[in-house]
Amino acid sequence: MKKYVLLALSLIFTFGCAQQKSNKDKQFCYNILDNIEKDMNQTLQKMKTTNNKAKNDLLLDGFYDRSKKNFELLSQEKMVKAGLLNDTDEDVLKHSALPELNKVLEKYHLDVVHFKSDISSLTFKRDFIYNTFRNYVSEEAAAYYKIEGDYEECDRREVFLPGGNFGAIDEYHNLLLEEGNFIKKYPNSKRTPKLIERFKDNIIGYLTEGNFIQDPDYRKKEIQNFINAHPNTPAAKIIKSYKKDMEEDQLDEIIDREIGKSNKNKDLKAFENML
Repeated sequence: MKKYVLLALSLIFTFGCAQQKSNKDKQFCYNILDNIEKDMNQTLQKMKTTNNKAKNDLLLDGFYDRSKKNFELLSQEKMVKAGLLNDTDEDVLKHSALPELNKVLEKYHLDVVHFKSDISSLTFKRDFIYNTFRNYVSEEAAAYYKIEGDYEECDRREVFLPGGNFGAIDEYHNLLLEEGNFIKKYPNSKRTPKLIERFKDNIIGYLTEGNFIQDPDYRKKEIQNFINAHPNTPAAKIIKSYKKDMEEDQLDEIIDREIGKSNKNKDLKAFENML
């Protein structure tokens, strides 16, 4: 009898420790989210005290960077231990969340994003940053963070995964158009080099990845339809310039030539001239 009592007490103690650990992990997650929200409110208050949009751009950049670092602390493992995410590969791939996480996502304006490394993380909802800050920052910064939201929406919908989800092809079209237009409009922006590299990756992905690539006829039709629908856009012009040469190892060289990256002295001049 004594043995069973000791066993029961041991199980109760073990469960209690596990529950305490789960509560600690959950509190850690909530503290991070509360800090992000507090930081956002403080950033907004600072913006409202000035009409200097260049200064506000820097405030937004700082807030966004700090938020990204905080989201990195909310790892998939941490969310599983906190009881906010189910611990199965199938559930993670479906962005399966426990009911409490759904409440967290709504309260803090967040979404779950799945990455190529089979890891899930949190990010702001698609247009949350853009809608929250656009009236206080420059047109350039607003456009950039609109693109950031759309990029992460494609990430969330797994468009960038191998054999990507091209059921969301319209989202991908929109992203290519936005990135190319930003590069054209703001060639000297500090944000442009990052977008050029991502623009290149996304065009290569559009031409070499995705379910429609398995059907050559459909691929040709899809690409031609994009060019016809957006003939004067940077994305369409660049795609058209090399669409006849589909060797993957040549794509990067062709894009480099089009945007002038192969000539460091001219930088973006070739890209600008092409437009």
